[in-house]
Amino acid sequence: MRTIYKYKLKFAGEQKLSVPMYSRPLSVQEQHGIFVLWCLVDDKWPLKEITVYQFGTGHEIPEKMLGEYLSTVQDSDGFVWHYFIDSKDRS
Repeated sequence: MRTIYKYKLKFAGEQKLSVPMYSRPLSVQEQHGIFVLWCLVDDKWPLKEITVYQFGTGHEIPEKMLGEYLSTVQDSDGFVWHYFIDSKDRS
């Protein structure tokens, strides 16, 4: 069944999430003080692991990071965070 799932994100520079194959990341936003990733998924597919990266404005982004831009979020304290997904996980 195609639907939209929500995945809670840790406050970490890099993290792995298990999502159904062929999931499409849509957006990252803060909801009730927690950052979440919404993905369009079809739950008939087996799970795969994706890598999500988080960087603050002005933080160094490693040269080896092969991510594609996903979303920018401003938290309730005024800090701005930029999210990327590993390029190989964009399907």
